[in-house]
Amino acid sequence: MAWWIWVLIGVFGGYLVSTFIIATTIFKTMVVSPHFSEKSAPLSKPDKQIFFNQLNDALDWFKNQKQQEVYITNDNLKLHGIFLNNHSNKTVILVHGYGASLKYRVQDAPFYFENNFNVLLIDLRTHGKSEGTIVSLGKYESQDLLKWIEWVNINTNNSKIILDGVSMGAATVICTAGLTLPKNVVFAVADCSYTNMRDLIHMNFRKFLFLPHWLLIGIGEIYSRHFGKFSLYKDGPIDRIKDAKIPMIFIHGLNDKLIPNSMCDKLFKNCNTDKKILKVKGAGHAMSFCYDRNACQNLILEFSKKYIENENKN
Repeated sequence: MAWWIWVLIGVFGGYLVSTFIIATTIFKTMVVSPHFSEKSAPLSKPDKQIFFNQLNDALDWFKNQKQQEVYITNDNLKLHGIFLNNHSNKTVILVHGYGASLKYRVQDAPFYFENNFNVLLIDLRTHGKSEGTIVSLGKYESQDLLKWIEWVNINTNNSKIILDGVSMGAATVICTAGLTLPKNVVFAVADCSYTNMRDLIHMNFRKFLFLPHWLLIGIGEIYSRHFGKFSLYKDGPIDRIKDAKIPMIFIHGLNDKLIPNSMCDKLFKNCNTDKKILKVKGAGHAMSFCYDRNACQNLILEFSKKYIENENKN
């Protein structure tokens, strides 16, 4: 065999081995994770300044509230949350994104509290003070969210519940909406959710021409099934949204470089309940509330009036 053939075999073999190492490193970090605590979603420098200015103002407010630290157990994991009791007949459950903690949803707590909601902030499994080592990107987290709904029903005398999630938290909320829910869960807010991880990986990694994204996805699927017992191809938000029985609000930043707007459009199209979509100009990933808080909040209040206040009058 000619020497140049051996060189090509060596180069191609090295290419495949490098891809395998990169893929397993990526999925080891994503799925079988060291415990997350105080990380946040990737933000540009200007976005980071805007986000943390607003977050710090909310944290000052949060420190002055009476906080009830709460723990529940699901799937043999101890899960953590903080409850702000407004002695109300309506409750919001705020769900953070990948690599963050409940701290990063404190920013939205004052709005809900001032509009007479009880507020439950939760740490997803493997995040914050919650136990866990596997991140299933919405599948098992949605089962945890069902348990949190059960906790609210026991401790607030079945108040009307809305679910509000950002990024992976939005994916978790959508996956939960596709399950059988108590009748007092009235609507959900999904801010910048992905359709499923396969599509997200495909869209992001095809930018890097030196990496075969089809091979990355294949390795990721094997890794996720083996270690996480879930699939990148199914059981994601795009599969669950078709089964949703509650009204949905979809929010997405028009400048989101991590999760494309086309995913929000696809989720919206496949939702069969009453629904609204809001695209926020200039907003990057998980930044819609920071860029146009009034529009986001007004849409939530519109749904709240329609599905909580008006229903209470009937």
